[in-house]
Amino acid sequence: MKEGNAHYMKREEFLRSLQRKILVLDGAMGTMLQRAGLRAGEAPEALNLRAPEKVREVHESYLKAGADILQTNTFGGNRLKLSAYNLADKVTEINAKAVGIAKSVAKSTALVSASIGPIGAFLEPLGTLSFDECYEIFKEQVEAVINAGTDLISIETMSDIYEMKACLLAIRDATDIPVLAHMTFGENLRTLSGTDPAAAVALLEAGGATVVGANCSLGPKELIKVVEKMAKVAQIPLVVQPNAGMPQMIGEKTVYPVTPEEMGQYTIALVNAGANIIGGCCGTTPEHISAIAEAAANLRPSVKAGQNISLLSGWRTVTVLSPSERSVLVSEPIDIVEAGDNLSSIALEHKDLGAQLLYLTIPSGLDLKSRLYELQMISDMPLLIANDDPQGLTEILKSVMGKAWIRLSIASEEVLDRVLPIAKRFGAGLVIPTQDSKYPAENLESALDIVRDIADKVLNSGIQKHEIFIDVTLDSQGLYAIDDLERLEVLKGLWEKFRFRTLEFI
Repeated sequence: MKEGNAHYMKREEFLRSLQRKILVLDGAMGTMLQRAGLRAGEAPEALNLRAPEKVREVHESYLKAGADILQTNTFGGNRLKLSAYNLADKVTEINAKAVGIAKSVAKSTALVSASIGPIGAFLEPLGTLSFDECYEIFKEQVEAVINAGTDLISIETMSDIYEMKACLLAIRDATDIPVLAHMTFGENLRTLSGTDPAAAVALLEAGGATVVGANCSLGPKELIKVVEKMAKVAQIPLVVQPNAGMPQMIGEKTVYPVTPEEMGQYTIALVNAGANIIGGCCGTTPEHISAIAEAAANLRPSVKAGQNISLLSGWRTVTVLSPSERSVLVSEPIDIVEAGDNLSSIALEHKDLGAQLLYLTIPSGLDLKSRLYELQMISDMPLLIANDDPQGLTEILKSVMGKAWIRLSIASEEVLDRVLPIAKRFGAGLVIPTQDSKYPAENLESALDIVRDIADKVLNSGIQKHEIFIDVTLDSQGLYAIDDLERLEVLKGLWEKFRFRTLEFI
């Protein structure tokens, strides 16, 4: 599908626009449609077909207020959510119509971003919906908005990072369109499933988001803290869409207390915290967006400078390796089958010893999904996977809720050609051993020779330097093929030559 849909905005072009100015998103769609007469019990997306002029008026009001990006009326436009309104067979029609309405308003003065919200059901292991089912539901909506000609995609109000993974995978399998990926956080600054802002950044970047950030749940004051935490580790731009404060019940009416004037003031603080794109969520109106646009016009965007930090992220928390840290602490290899029911307790023992990655050898051909889920619910350690069978590795990575790392069995192009496309698809990092098809490295010169060609191919594929680790390989007896002094020289030389971190087993 990627080859045939080149009408959307290119990623590089979009990123260049973020270097020139703070971009302004629109505000709440639901708030405005309720004012326009959305019927009780009616799907907001149904208005795309029943009353498109009302949706058009909302877009026009936000464009007039100064929005650079108009988001489509498709937040709940997936098959599962629409089935509650007997509209499951209208997914393509509803989404295509919504994109068309927004584009008819935006013309050449604004971008159109297709809004994709949560499925409306929990994924395994927290719920019953499988990862594959979730992927297919998102895929249907993604194909509809891409074919209709959207410029961007906004994934909004995600509270489960695993569901976000399925959505990003469905998008990236179809297109390289720019994606704004928003998680939603509670007052404890974690998502409903427990992911903190820094871990969210690590996982959304790995999943292929162009811009990462937060929307909904909290007001602008609270989201300043979220943006600050994200900015400390983000390598890409940030987006934020706060509610107009925390909702309050006055009589039988829900009221959002933050005024447009206050939203304009908070815009300055949000930009100073690191936001590159600002809009509004629940309770915001064209007046709020006008205030944001006025404040943003006088502000300069921050440019995220590339930094050689590695983010080791489970699905809830992240360990940050600073530019000066040369090694990654890894558990001894654990055979997931042999470990059996003791897998989680073994993992916790290694975590207590200081391991930053849990090294699992996982065979293909076995259904180990439930065991991986159980492990990740108990231990949030990111996983290093030893498996380079394409089909088996694909199924394993579907079940990994954090960012995975894949260890090549040997440093050969044959193995790399099997693994690299899968690593890129799932946003996994790679571990390159200093062993080719013939022998393990015996000195610095041979280690550099083995690593060089493989690393160049990995880097040329788009995987970043901070996502590549080196394993100074053990021989068949489980001993290093070189003595300690030679090994130290190899570790030092790999760092000085490539700035690749190396594994240290504990």
